[in-house]
Amino acid sequence: MKKLCTIIGLLAMFSFSAQAQSTVRVDGGGGGLAYDKGDKIIQLGLGLGRAVGGGWAYGGGLGISFNGAFEYGLHEYFSVGPYAAFGRYSYGFAFEDYSLTAVAVGARGSFHYTSLLNEIADTNIDEEKLDLYVSVLLGLEFFSTNIDNDLLNYNTTRFDGGALFGGRYKLNPRVAVFSELGYAGLSVWTIGVSFHL
Repeated sequence: MKKLCTIIGLLAMFSFSAQAQSTVRVDGGGGGLAYDKGDKIIQLGLGLGRAVGGGWAYGGGLGISFNGAFEYGLHEYFSVGPYAAFGRYSYGFAFEDYSLTAVAVGARGSFHYTSLLNEIADTNIDEEKLDLYVSVLLGLEFFSTNIDNDLLNYNTTRFDGGALFGGRYKLNPRVAVFSELGYAGLSVWTIGVSFHL
């Protein structure tokens, strides 16, 4: 667990620490920027910090979820697309085996503000490498429990909505690492890899 936390911490620091010279924007997508209008991005991540079903932990364990998203760049500042997440947690408790499974699906919209930050705050962030964004997610969560005692089993659906701050650091023209913080899609902290199509 210590090794996993170390790797996650390094990825998060790496994804937010890159600052260099600002770049000239090339419109139309594929201009070499970390994010641009017309971009098509697939994101695959590992979510941490919220057990499926609610709270920061459930039964003394840390919640882990797997998630994916697709983004399409509508504008130099805005992208939209679907997301999905899956999480499962199980353990033995009081002579019973317990498991909880959750699935979240919905849509997300993101505001990419790296170039705006460079202009307004006179920063020097390298827009070819670093994409900073805020996302809003709206969707549904589907939960199912399985306990040895059948009387306690249930299935439920509830609203899934939240906001997050994210950063994506481009390793090469097609691959980037990302980190997102804020509740959405079954977790409060997500790290992963994204692919520019």
